[in-house]
Amino acid sequence: QGDVNTTDGRVAADQCCQAEELGGQTQPTLPRSPERRRMMRQKRDKSTGMQKRGGGLLLLALAGVLLAAPAADAEAVGMVDATSLEAAVEAHGHVLVMFTTPWCGKCRQTGSNFKWAAEQLEGVEGVGGKTVLLAFLDLDKEDNESAALLKLRFGVTTLPALLWLQQGHDAKPFDGAATANGILEWVRAKFAKPALVPGTVKLDGAGGV
Repeated sequence: QGDVNTTDGRVAADQCCQAEELGGQTQPTLPRSPERRRMMRQKRDKSTGMQKRGGGLLLLALAGVLLAAPAADAEAVGMVDATSLEAAVEAHGHVLVMFTTPWCGKCRQTGSNFKWAAEQLEGVEGVGGKTVLLAFLDLDKEDNESAALLKLRFGVTTLPALLWLQQGHDAKPFDGAATANGILEWVRAKFAKPALVPGTVKLDGAGGV
């Protein structure tokens, strides 16, 4: 029995010495019981599940923000090409089209003014209840033949070129100031509903005798 006690004492002393050599930072590793391992595993699984749910909620929140935000391409200014130009004029009755290309430096400056004017005119009704359309026509997106035909048809010799297209009328070149307010006021003057002259009767949205 004395030998057994001596052995137990040496084991305890060895464990204490190991702990001192390691600066007291390492404790003797004790075997984990099955119940303890199960509890730790459940705790780890619960933490992982919460992280996944949190990430899922964050993604749903971001998706909601993106859906609520207006579309990037939902601009007041339109885009037309050789095939859609006639349909745009028919739908709106009045179209101010700006012929442009990406490499035209002056087109970029005028284009900013053009966009601003389009935003001010968005939803404004003129004769017949139709709204005016301000639209870009990028000649670089046309093939060589289509671009050449468009230039020939509308007399485009320099860029940018702005043309007023009205259903049933010949195209008219823009002759106002290419500033933001200049474009806006020019279109307003072209598109404004005519004032009634005293003694006249309003017929179908326009003035008449």
